[in-house]
Amino acid sequence: MDVNVTSFEIETKTRHGDMVRADVYLPRNIAGPFPVLLGASPYQKSLRYLPPVPATFPFIEYGPMQLYLDEGYAYVAMDTPGMGCAHRIAPKTRN
Repeated sequence: MDVNVTSFEIETKTRHGDMVRADVYLPRNIAGPFPVLLGASPYQKSLRYLPPVPATFPFIEYGPMQLYLDEGYAYVAMDTPGMGCAHRIAPKTRN
């Protein structure tokens, strides 16, 4: 799925200390601030670039991103903690 903007990657920590990474897509030729749609997935955000054919990846999880961008929304595609490019911190065990 192609969009007419270039994304940039950010990383942040959750309140539990897990580091997550996300690709941010901003609408073209519109001044912010923007309302944001967040797509958080256990699948790697990089899978967005696979063709939506049954043999590879039968669906596009992020929806019609270009439509969202054209309507003035920013879109954030995030890997959930422990998946894709996100790293989960193991919970502390009790002794």
